[in-house]
Amino acid sequence: RQNNLKQLLSPAFLLFVLVGFAVIFYLGIRQPMLHEWDEYSLWGTIVKLMKLNNELYTTAPNGFAWATTQTPTLPALAYFVQFFGTFAVWKIYVAYALLLLSVVSALVGAVPLRQYQLAVPLAIVGLLTPWVFTVYARQYEAKFIWLSAYGDMPAGMLFGGALLLYFGLRQQKAPLWPVTVALAALALVKDNTFVFALAAAGIMVVDLLFAVQKSPKEAPKQPFAARLRGLFGKNTNPLRQPGSYTITGWLGHAALFLGVAAAPYMLWGRYIGKVVSARQAAGMVDPASESPFASLLVGAKMLFGLEERTEWFSETLSAMQQQFFWAFKYSTNPATGEWATSKVPGGAAIGMLGGGLAIVVVITLLFLTAVVLAQNNKMRLRIAAAYVCSWLCFLGYSFELLISFVFILGEGQGLTPSYNRYMYGYYIAWFLLAVWFLAQAAQGRSSTAQAGQKKLAPGLAGGAVLALAALLMLRSNMMLPLQNSDIGYPVAAYSKQHTQAAFAASVANALEEDPQRIFFVSQGEGSDLKWFQYHFYLLPHVIDYSGVPQKVGGAGGGGGTYTAPELLNGENPLAYNTYSQQELQAYITQNNCTYMLIEDLDERFIASYSSLFTDGLEQAEEGNTVLYKVQGAGSSLQFVPVPMEVPTR
Repeated sequence: RQNNLKQLLSPAFLLFVLVGFAVIFYLGIRQPMLHEWDEYSLWGTIVKLMKLNNELYTTAPNGFAWATTQTPTLPALAYFVQFFGTFAVWKIYVAYALLLLSVVSALVGAVPLRQYQLAVPLAIVGLLTPWVFTVYARQYEAKFIWLSAYGDMPAGMLFGGALLLYFGLRQQKAPLWPVTVALAALALVKDNTFVFALAAAGIMVVDLLFAVQKSPKEAPKQPFAARLRGLFGKNTNPLRQPGSYTITGWLGHAALFLGVAAAPYMLWGRYIGKVVSARQAAGMVDPASESPFASLLVGAKMLFGLEERTEWFSETLSAMQQQFFWAFKYSTNPATGEWATSKVPGGAAIGMLGGGLAIVVVITLLFLTAVVLAQNNKMRLRIAAAYVCSWLCFLGYSFELLISFVFILGEGQGLTPSYNRYMYGYYIAWFLLAVWFLAQAAQGRSSTAQAGQKKLAPGLAGGAVLALAALLMLRSNMMLPLQNSDIGYPVAAYSKQHTQAAFAASVANALEEDPQRIFFVSQGEGSDLKWFQYHFYLLPHVIDYSGVPQKVGGAGGGGGTYTAPELLNGENPLAYNTYSQQELQAYITQNNCTYMLIEDLDERFIASYSSLFTDGLEQAEEGNTVLYKVQGAGSSLQFVPVPMEVPTR
């Protein structure tokens, strides 16, 4: 209830504002584009849907059904950053960057400006943390390391940020209700972050036990309204220490934190169930999966020997245990598309600090250092309790991943490289929590510490933070060259995306203004990704997810490769959507497609369907058009060429 404007000069606030403006300015100039698969199939597309329709992506017109089940925290954040002007991909990255910066600011927290020798290395640690835990040398074999709209890194940072917010408010003896906002947002980043939110709430509830004090006998009896407020607010009784709580206050906070962590996910699940039912009734197909709670029960029985383990369960459990101690190099067999692995010692699978075991050792050393250098015994107990709780939560999260691999992703997926993405989110939060405790020891604020400890411990803790910042800078310099980073990536890296966007813009100019539903044809390799790319570029026009009705439950659909069944010649049937001419006419009529876009053509498509085109596909073969308008319906359906300017690709 004060306007203390001097607080705006804190290192945390200055870091957020100054670096935030720098990020906006820089990304506005460079204007990076989407470049990874799931950015086109999910993260970027649903933000564009929201911006174009000004409604949640769950109800916006879309070419495929399963994207509607994505949880809303990051898309909503990116949508609100799109508020000024038209949709732009680089604004999605701005939204993510501001989220990461807010967490780094929470790490710097209440360090005053005069302690710049602590604030600067602490900010460096926070700014480098996302990359240190997500960049590893194996990635250089395939691609550059730069901006990504995937949700795994922000999920880990938000997990850590929720914990930092709680501990920072506790340090300031401030009300704790803002933590509920972070917990609710964390629960809805991805499906697995529901477990993150529960873990964060559990760590907070245990730590809050150290703030519980008995009411003094001589304390005057408070009015009922004041006692009711005390359930969720800090204690204001003048006879008790500031920032303390009664046992009822602790119970109230425990119920609040755990309830806010669980309720959004549960409510979202019920809402999505209704959305999926409505889409199924309308003829759209959503993927079915096992109930997560039923899977958890079965998995727990298998884990503790109450039910016989399946071979796939045992294999996955063994692989996860090995992955903690070893790194695995992944490659694919071009003939079968299956993952092949080879064991690599040294643990370079997760990030710059090494594999799972190496990361846990580093985090343990940070906690141990914080315990030794803490100001008093109570703080040492709090740090130890947080470490034990975070270990238990780590085991619980690992079990949740085991259940996901076994029951949700299904047999045949195995521990693909995505395993790293699922794991480093927890390591990021765990690491940030350890660094925060170390930073508190470096501030040396306690009035109960001994005089000698006041002089020695903060200096040692500050030196540890400085050494940690130097280590992260060294590893980043070794493994993340400037030209491969977010700052120095080459403009030519997005040349393919610029070409595709220009091609899509030319197609859009030839379409009627009202949103159209387009049947997409792209013969040849790589067409699955092309489907999602052009679906993104052409919005609000919708590309039909062609092939799904014939292959529900299979691997087909959405690729854009088609042939008559008799021309398949015994080849892999999953490489093509097989339609006779009559089936193709019926499908396009049923799905209300108004245009056909032929992004890439081959002899097989010409031989299969050229008689359905009024020009026999002559205009497409000559490069005069890639767009045909649907005329008629059913057995009388034909395709008429649309005059347009076809850009060079």
